[in-house]
Amino acid sequence: MENAKTCIFCDIIHKKSESYLIAEDKFFIVILDIFPLRPGHVLIISKRHVEVIEELNDEERGLLIMWVNKMSKTLKASPLKVKATQVLLNNGKEANQTIPHLHFHIIPRYGWDLGFVLLNFLTRFFNPFFRIKRARRLNRIKEEIKSSLI
Repeated sequence: MENAKTCIFCDIIHKKSESYLIAEDKFFIVILDIFPLRPGHVLIISKRHVEVIEELNDEERGLLIMWVNKMSKTLKASPLKVKATQVLLNNGKEANQTIPHLHFHIIPRYGWDLGFVLLNFLTRFFNPFFRIKRARRLNRIKEEIKSSLI
């Protein structure tokens, strides 16, 4: 099992790895997913290294739901023209959690985009087109979301 010493999210939280930071508080950070399923795909990550949601305390769980709601509203209010959001939690290895550190995905949906979601899901880690101008694209999207933060 991956622990806090080798965790990519812990590295991001402790500024050892770069990220596209949108917001944070004392318990959570919100960053862009660098392999997004749709433009504006964000991750809400626990600053405390826990693997599953059951390990959060009541205060953290309440604030987590606040962040889910806030980011969903923010994405819909942003220039990205998001029509809906998909909230996803892979809560444990058997639920396809690939990084054993609690994080929610807030995936923007644009209507009639299921084909893009599926294609991106299947190819996002090895599709060379994802890497072309990725930093510029992610920085633009980050600023659009930050400027709309509710």
